[in-house]
Amino acid sequence: MKRLLLGGVLVWALAAGCAAREVAPPASLPTPAEVLARLRGRPHLRSLRTLASFQIQFALNGAPAGILARELGLSGTYAGEAVLLWREPSNLRLEPLSPLGVPLFVVVARGASLRAYLPGRARFFEGAADAQSMARLFGVPIGSALFVRLLQGALPIAEGMDAGQVRLAWDAEAGGLRLELPPGDALDRRQVVWLDPDGWSPRAARLGEPGAEMEVRFGPFRDWSGARVPEWMEVAGPGRASRLRLEVSSPPASPPADFPDSVFDLPVPPGMQVLPIEGESFR
Repeated sequence: MKRLLLGGVLVWALAAGCAAREVAPPASLPTPAEVLARLRGRPHLRSLRTLASFQIQFALNGAPAGILARELGLSGTYAGEAVLLWREPSNLRLEPLSPLGVPLFVVVARGASLRAYLPGRARFFEGAADAQSMARLFGVPIGSALFVRLLQGALPIAEGMDAGQVRLAWDAEAGGLRLELPPGDALDRRQVVWLDPDGWSPRAARLGEPGAEMEVRFGPFRDWSGARVPEWMEVAGPGRASRLRLEVSSPPASPPADFPDSVFDLPVPPGMQVLPIEGESFR
């Protein structure tokens, strides 16, 4: 299916895989302050443990594919199940599984540290939990804190934003609200976000300047444990050369307090060399 572009920006109505439909604009638009206040006040899950559908598309057209693609000999798109755990603000554990249920690799972010272990290759990598290290792993430049926030279904950055700097308009082709936020202290990239016309839930976002944008898509939101969480979230690098999608199709496996912080530990196996994510030693 073709992706509908509007001024170089993906229309969120097609991001969920359905055809665009005519949606009447509201009689009067809310103010940016009203929209930001609702987005900031919306409850979000603080943590989640679940089995998720996992899909990763490695870089195409000669773009850097990332450590995982090179180490595992993968190309194109890989899909399967994954164990997913996260806790705000930035703790993350992702274990994509083989058809036999064995982890292909384990990626863990805790605090400022990012670790990756490939048991079948006996390789262990470590670096900072920032956008550069994640790009080196997956080909998608997103830090762990922003990744967790998107998994929550939250606007990338809403806190600390002056409503007077926010541009709000009705997007007739998308059938929803278009919110544009300039770079700020919390996020050094421009944000353009499309919101559902009814509940103002985020449906898609572009982070960065035209031509070098990161693209985010959200699936339908559902109520879980008093919060609204997207059924799936997809993030793609510039030009969609690489993308990562996680879909949670079942309720959380446990309440937030049921798993300890130790699940975000990833010890180095005895005798194994630790390779820097930012280095070239994986080649």
